[in-house]
Parts: sequence; C-alpha cells; structure tokens
Amino acid sequence: MVLKVKAQALNGCLQLPENKLKSILNDSVCKEFNVLITNAKVYSYKDTSGQSYLLVSQNLKKITEEKDTLYDNLRLLNLKNTKKGFVKVWDIADNTLKTNEITESSIWFWTKFAEFTDVDKDNYIDPILVYGTQGKNGTDDGRVNITVFYKGKKIAIRHQNGIIEVDRYTQIDDGFYKLPTVLQDRVKGIMKKIASKDLAAYPSNWEEMMKQHKLKLTEKDSGDAVN
Repeated sequence: MVLKVKAQALNGCLQLPENKLKSILNDSVCKEFNVLITNAKVYSYKDTSGQSYLLVSQNLKKITEEKDTLYDNLRLLNLKNTKKGFVKVWDIADNTLKTNEITESSIWFWTKFAEFTDVDKDNYIDPILVYGTQGKNGTDDGRVNITVFYKGKKIAIRHQNGIIEVDRYTQIDDGFYKLPTVLQDRVKGIMKKIASKDLAAYPSNWEEMMKQHKLKLTEKDSGDAVN
C-alpha cells in the first residue's frame, strides 16, 4: 500500500501558524538546536510542567510523477520553555534505510495516530509518537515506529512489515510492560488502528503474546501464545 502524505491535526497539540514561528523560535534557538524552521512544522502543548513545543522536520527527497511526496529523513524534537530559555527534553532522528535486504523510499510522521494527551490522569502529557516508512511495496514492507515518553523514559515498539509472514516481526522495549496499564492499552489501541488502515500486519496472536510480555513477536512464535 502506498500512503499519500497529507497534513493532519495532531491530537492534543495546536499547530503554530507560520507567522508566529519566528517570534517563538528565533534564530539563536534554531542555531542552538540545529533547527531549520523553513523545513518544520511546530506544535505546542501545555501541562503542569509548563509550555512545550514539538518540532517535526521532514527532509523533502522528491515529488513523484504521481504527486507522492517522499522524504528521506525525519526529526522529532521536543523543547520545553523554561525561565532560563528552551531546554531539549527529547529528540528522535531516523532516515530511510538502504541495505541488501531493505530499500525504503520515504519516511514520515504519522500525525493521524500520534497523541499528546494525559492518558494516566496525573496532569502530565504522555506523548505517543508514530512514524513509518515505505519500501519497494509501499507500506507493505515498510517499518512502523511507536514511541512513548513517560516520566523521562523513552519506550519504543518497532514493527517491520513484510510481504510474507516470515518477514514480519515486532520488537518491544522491556520498559513497555512497566508502563501503567491504561497507557499500555492506549498504545495497543493505536496499533489496532494502524492495522485497520492496512499500514501494519502484525504476527498472528500478537495481542496474546503481548499479554505474556513477549519482547519479540514473530509468526513462528504465534502458535505458542495460545498453548
């Protein structure tokens, strides 16, 4: 499946209009954090800890004859506005892969699935970031990355799609199973939404394997999950 990249609202955040970007993120801030405002979308959100900004930067690779927009690298930067100025809270950077086994043509932020909400109701936003890639067969053999930031820790679920079952697997950070149950359930719900849009094909019985706190989900192990 080839996914058209369209602008989407980001749940829990307000996108800043271009005419306000420079007044908030001036040249010195951009230089300090190596940011190109002309190549970024900026979102703001606020919780008990203060005002924060998410900068989404995607480097344009090309626009195809079919009008598909392709990007070759992605950066997700979170800055908090403090009395002493901006402080980097977290930073994610990734790019398209090209190896003997994998050739990816684009990588981009999936705003449709990402969330900036207070899932566990402790008055702090629990960012859930989602991005993916497309390979030779669109998203059918691309990657999906879901990253949760919770109490200063970065916890990821990395999924590799594949045309055949044996090529598909999901890698889960051990810290995921230490998250509050309500947050785990929210992430699993997002995983289901992604699958419902045919953007991810997880191994059979993946939910049962996650109940057993498996760190790697493969089709080979799916039968063991129901025994």
